Amino acid sequence: MVGLLALLPFFALGLMGAADVKVFAVLGAWCGMHALPGLWMAASLAAGVHALWLLITTRTRLAGFGRHAGATFEIGGKASTPYAACLTVAAMLWLVLQTAGEGLR
Repeated sequence: MVGLLALLPFFALGLMGAADVKVFAVLGAWCGMHALPGLWMAASLAAGVHALWLLITTRTRLAGFGRHAGATFEIGGKASTPYAACLTVAAMLWLVLQTAGEGLR
């Protein structure tokens, strides 16, 4: 429930898709509430790196950001990459680290 409530305001403002919110809610149930802040930070860093990579590879000029209201770039007909993808990568890494930590004990 904490994962759902944490990202629901972003969905209500139209900044995030419903699937992103639902994935975070499932990760809260699966990984536990204590893992959510770390997953959120890791996913946000991954999303930032991904966005920077897209800006570089599409050769988007920073001067053009404020000039038009349309999307800067599109992937598969969408204006952005789902945040849920970054959340799942962060969760997979967290689970691998948890499993490796249990194996060392």
